[in-house]
Amino acid sequence: MSLSSYNIITGLSFRGLGNYVDAFKDPRFLNALIITFIFVGSAVGLEFLLGLGIALLVNRDFWLKRVIVPLIYIPMIMAPIAVALMWRMLYNAEYGPVNYFFLHLNLIGRKIAWLSETKHALQSLIVVDMWQWTPFMFLVLYAGLQSVPSELMEAAQIDGASRWQVFRHISFPSLLPFIILAFLFRVIDAFKIFDAVSVLTKGGPGTSTEVVSWLGYLTGFTYFRLGYAAAMAMILFVTVLVISQLLLKKIRG
Repeated sequence: MSLSSYNIITGLSFRGLGNYVDAFKDPRFLNALIITFIFVGSAVGLEFLLGLGIALLVNRDFWLKRVIVPLIYIPMIMAPIAVALMWRMLYNAEYGPVNYFFLHLNLIGRKIAWLSETKHALQSLIVVDMWQWTPFMFLVLYAGLQSVPSELMEAAQIDGASRWQVFRHISFPSLLPFIILAFLFRVIDAFKIFDAVSVLTKGGPGTSTEVVSWLGYLTGFTYFRLGYAAAMAMILFVTVLVISQLLLKKIRG
Protein backbone atom coordinates (compact mmCIF):
# COMPACT_ATOMS: atom_id res chain seq x y z
CA MET A 1 0.00 0.00 0.00
CA SER A 2 2.90 2.39 0.69
CA LEU A 3 3.80 2.10 -3.00
CA SER A 4 0.26 2.96 -4.04
CA SER A 5 -2.20 5.82 -4.12
CA TYR A 6 -5.62 4.93 -2.73
CA ASN A 7 -8.86 6.43 -4.01
CA ILE A 8 -12.21 5.51 -2.46
CA ILE A 9 -13.81 5.17 -5.92
CA THR A 10 -11.08 3.78 -8.17
CA GLY A 11 -9.20 1.83 -5.49
CA LEU A 12 -5.43 1.34 -5.47
CA SER A 13 -3.14 2.64 -8.21
CA PHE A 14 0.61 2.01 -8.27
CA ARG A 15 2.73 5.04 -7.38
CA GLY A 16 6.19 3.59 -6.80
CA LEU A 17 8.33 5.54 -4.33
CA GLY A 18 6.23 8.68 -4.76
CA ASN A 19 4.80 8.52 -1.24
CA TYR A 20 8.29 8.23 0.27
CA VAL A 21 9.56 11.18 -1.78
CA ASP A 22 6.54 13.21 -0.65
CA ALA A 23 7.19 12.28 2.98
CA PHE A 24 10.76 13.59 2.98
CA LYS A 25 9.62 16.78 1.25
CA ASP A 26 6.73 17.29 3.68
CA PRO A 27 7.63 19.79 6.46
CA ARG A 28 4.83 18.41 8.64
CA PHE A 29 6.14 14.84 8.46
CA LEU A 30 9.74 15.96 9.07
CA ASN A 31 8.54 17.98 12.07
CA ALA A 32 6.69 14.91 13.39
CA LEU A 33 9.83 12.81 12.93
CA ILE A 34 11.92 15.34 14.88
CA ILE A 35 9.33 15.54 17.68
CA THR A 36 9.23 11.73 17.85
CA PHE A 37 13.02 11.55 18.23
CA ILE A 38 12.99 14.30 20.89
CA PHE A 39 10.25 12.48 22.78
CA VAL A 40 11.96 9.08 22.59
CA GLY A 41 15.40 10.41 23.50
CA SER A 42 14.16 12.52 26.43
CA ALA A 43 11.67 10.04 27.86
CA VAL A 44 13.79 6.88 27.58
CA GLY A 45 16.96 8.66 28.77
CA LEU A 46 15.26 10.11 31.86
CA GLU A 47 13.50 6.80 32.58
CA PHE A 48 16.87 5.07 32.52
CA LEU A 49 18.44 7.55 34.98
CA LEU A 50 15.47 7.40 37.35
CA GLY A 51 15.13 3.63 37.05
CA LEU A 52 18.83 3.12 37.75
CA GLY A 53 18.73 5.50 40.72
CA ILE A 54 15.73 3.74 42.26
CA ALA A 55 17.27 0.31 41.59
CA LEU A 56 20.48 1.33 43.37
CA LEU A 57 18.50 2.66 46.34
CA VAL A 58 16.35 -0.46 46.62
CA ASN A 59 19.25 -2.88 46.10
CA ARG A 60 19.85 -3.26 49.81
CA ASP A 61 18.02 -4.79 52.76
CA PHE A 62 15.56 -2.61 54.68
CA TRP A 63 12.29 -3.40 56.41
CA LEU A 64 9.94 -1.63 53.94
CA LYS A 65 11.46 -3.25 50.85
CA ARG A 66 8.70 -5.87 50.46
CA VAL A 67 6.10 -3.10 50.43
CA ILE A 68 7.91 -0.50 48.29
CA VAL A 69 9.00 -2.75 45.40
CA PRO A 70 5.46 -3.96 44.48
CA LEU A 71 4.17 -0.35 44.72
CA ILE A 72 6.78 0.79 42.19
CA TYR A 73 5.30 -1.62 39.61
CA ILE A 74 1.75 -0.20 39.76
CA PRO A 75 2.04 2.46 36.97
CA MET A 76 3.54 -0.10 34.58
CA ILE A 77 0.58 -2.50 34.84
CA MET A 78 -2.05 0.20 34.19
CA ALA A 79 -3.59 0.58 30.73
CA PRO A 80 -1.97 3.52 28.83
CA ILE A 81 -5.39 5.03 28.07
CA ALA A 82 -6.30 5.00 31.79
CA VAL A 83 -2.97 6.62 32.65
CA ALA A 84 -3.58 9.35 30.06
CA LEU A 85 -7.08 10.07 31.39
CA MET A 86 -5.74 10.29 34.95
CA TRP A 87 -3.00 12.72 33.94
CA ARG A 88 -5.48 14.83 31.98
CA MET A 89 -7.27 15.48 35.28
CA LEU A 90 -3.99 16.10 37.11
CA TYR A 91 -2.92 18.65 34.46
CA ASN A 92 -6.25 20.51 34.46
CA ALA A 93 -5.38 24.23 34.41
CA GLU A 94 -8.12 25.31 36.84
CA TYR A 95 -8.63 22.40 39.22
CA GLY A 96 -5.67 20.07 38.67
CA PRO A 97 -3.44 19.09 41.63
CA VAL A 98 -0.27 19.80 39.61
CA ASN A 99 -0.95 23.55 39.44
CA TYR A 100 -2.22 23.56 43.04
CA PHE A 101 0.95 22.08 44.51
CA PHE A 102 3.34 23.99 42.25
CA LEU A 103 1.66 27.29 43.18
CA HIS A 104 1.78 26.50 46.90
CA LEU A 105 5.46 25.55 46.64
CA ASN A 106 6.13 28.81 44.72
CA LEU A 107 7.57 26.85 41.79
CA ILE A 108 5.31 28.70 39.33
CA GLY A 109 3.81 32.19 39.42
CA ARG A 110 0.52 31.45 37.64
CA LYS A 111 -1.78 28.62 36.65
CA ILE A 112 -0.32 26.86 33.62
CA ALA A 113 -2.32 25.10 30.91
CA TRP A 114 0.18 22.26 30.69
CA LEU A 115 -1.41 20.58 27.68
CA SER A 116 -2.42 23.73 25.77
CA GLU A 117 0.80 25.76 25.82
CA THR A 118 3.42 24.95 23.20
CA LYS A 119 6.22 25.46 25.71
CA HIS A 120 4.92 22.79 28.11
CA ALA A 121 2.86 20.30 26.08
CA LEU A 122 5.69 18.00 24.93
CA GLN A 123 7.33 18.15 28.36
CA SER A 124 4.02 17.12 29.92
CA LEU A 125 3.78 14.10 27.60
CA ILE A 126 7.33 13.09 28.53
CA VAL A 127 6.43 13.25 32.24
CA VAL A 128 3.41 10.99 31.68
CA ASP A 129 5.57 8.44 29.84
CA MET A 130 8.22 8.62 32.56
CA TRP A 131 5.65 8.03 35.29
CA GLN A 132 4.33 4.90 33.60
CA TRP A 133 7.51 3.33 32.26
CA THR A 134 10.26 4.19 34.74
CA PRO A 135 9.11 1.10 36.72
CA PHE A 136 9.98 -1.05 33.68
CA MET A 137 13.51 0.34 33.63
CA PHE A 138 13.71 -0.23 37.38
CA LEU A 139 12.51 -3.83 37.02
CA VAL A 140 15.15 -4.75 34.41
CA LEU A 141 18.01 -2.88 36.10
CA TYR A 142 17.12 -4.17 39.57
CA ALA A 143 17.17 -7.73 38.20
CA GLY A 144 20.59 -6.95 36.72
CA LEU A 145 21.92 -5.65 40.05
CA GLN A 146 20.64 -8.75 41.79
CA SER A 147 22.73 -10.87 39.41
CA VAL A 148 26.01 -9.12 40.29
CA PRO A 149 28.09 -11.50 42.49
CA SER A 150 28.12 -10.09 46.01
CA GLU A 151 31.57 -11.67 46.64
CA LEU A 152 33.16 -9.36 44.06
CA MET A 153 31.62 -6.28 45.64
CA GLU A 154 32.62 -7.31 49.15
CA ALA A 155 36.19 -8.06 48.02
CA ALA A 156 36.44 -4.63 46.35
CA GLN A 157 35.15 -2.87 49.49
CA ILE A 158 37.64 -4.77 51.65
CA ASP A 159 40.43 -3.60 49.30
CA GLY A 160 39.34 -0.02 49.96
CA ALA A 161 37.23 0.71 46.87
CA SER A 162 34.62 3.46 47.27
CA ARG A 163 30.95 2.94 46.39
CA TRP A 164 31.45 4.82 43.12
CA GLN A 165 34.48 2.65 42.22
CA VAL A 166 32.53 -0.53 43.01
CA PHE A 167 29.66 0.63 40.81
CA ARG A 168 31.91 1.81 37.96
CA HIS A 169 34.23 -1.20 37.79
CA ILE A 170 32.02 -4.08 38.98
CA SER A 171 28.30 -3.29 38.95
CA PHE A 172 28.10 -1.27 35.72
CA PRO A 173 29.98 -3.75 33.45
CA SER A 174 27.77 -6.58 34.77
CA LEU A 175 24.71 -4.38 34.29
CA LEU A 176 25.50 -3.33 30.70
CA PRO A 177 23.58 -6.17 28.91
CA PHE A 178 20.52 -5.39 31.07
CA ILE A 179 20.82 -1.67 30.25
CA ILE A 180 20.92 -2.36 26.51
CA LEU A 181 17.97 -4.77 26.82
CA ALA A 182 15.93 -2.18 28.74
CA PHE A 183 16.75 0.49 26.14
CA LEU A 184 15.80 -1.90 23.32
CA PHE A 185 12.30 -2.57 24.67
CA ARG A 186 11.63 1.01 25.71
CA VAL A 187 12.86 2.60 22.47
CA ILE A 188 10.67 0.27 20.39
CA ASP A 189 7.65 1.04 22.57
CA ALA A 190 8.28 4.81 22.84
CA PHE A 191 8.40 5.23 19.05
CA LYS A 192 4.84 3.86 18.94
CA ILE A 193 3.36 6.36 21.39
CA PHE A 194 -0.25 7.02 20.49
CA ASP A 195 -2.62 6.70 23.48
CA ALA A 196 -1.23 9.63 25.49
CA VAL A 197 -1.12 11.93 22.45
CA SER A 198 -4.68 10.96 21.48
CA VAL A 199 -6.12 11.64 24.95
CA LEU A 200 -4.00 14.56 26.14
CA THR A 201 -3.02 16.80 23.21
CA LYS A 202 -4.19 15.34 19.86
CA GLY A 203 -0.89 16.55 18.43
CA GLY A 204 -1.40 20.12 19.59
CA PRO A 205 -1.14 22.90 20.31
CA GLY A 206 -0.49 23.32 16.60
CA THR A 207 1.86 20.47 15.73
CA SER A 208 4.07 20.75 18.83
CA THR A 209 3.28 17.19 20.02
CA GLU A 210 2.43 15.62 16.67
CA VAL A 211 4.45 12.40 16.61
CA VAL A 212 4.69 10.16 13.53
CA SER A 213 2.15 7.59 14.79
CA TRP A 214 -0.47 10.31 15.37
CA LEU A 215 0.21 12.03 12.03
CA GLY A 216 -0.03 8.66 10.28
CA TYR A 217 -3.39 8.03 11.95
CA LEU A 218 -4.71 11.43 10.83
CA THR A 219 -3.36 10.98 7.32
CA GLY A 220 -4.91 7.54 6.89
CA PHE A 221 -8.20 7.78 8.74
CA THR A 222 -9.06 11.49 8.63
CA TYR A 223 -7.57 12.62 5.31
CA PHE A 224 -8.00 9.12 3.73
CA ARG A 225 -4.51 9.14 2.18
CA LEU A 226 -3.90 5.51 3.08
CA GLY A 227 -0.92 5.02 0.78
CA TYR A 228 0.88 8.04 2.24
CA ALA A 229 0.02 6.93 5.79
CA ALA A 230 1.42 3.46 5.02
CA ALA A 231 4.65 5.07 3.79
CA MET A 232 4.93 7.00 7.08
CA ALA A 233 4.41 3.76 9.00
CA MET A 234 7.10 2.02 6.94
CA ILE A 235 9.59 4.85 7.53
CA LEU A 236 8.93 4.58 11.27
CA PHE A 237 9.28 0.79 11.09
CA VAL A 238 12.66 0.99 9.30
CA THR A 239 13.88 3.61 11.80
CA VAL A 240 12.99 1.39 14.75
CA LEU A 241 14.46 -1.65 12.98
CA VAL A 242 17.82 0.07 12.46
CA ILE A 243 18.01 1.29 16.07
CA SER A 244 16.99 -2.16 17.35
CA GLN A 245 19.68 -3.87 15.28
CA LEU A 246 22.33 -1.48 16.61
CA LEU A 247 21.29 -2.24 20.20
CA LEU A 248 21.16 -6.00 19.52
CA LYS A 249 24.65 -5.79 18.03
CA LYS A 250 25.84 -4.25 21.30
CA ILE A 251 24.30 -7.16 23.25
CA ARG A 252 25.91 -9.75 20.99
CA GLY A 253 29.23 -7.91 21.08
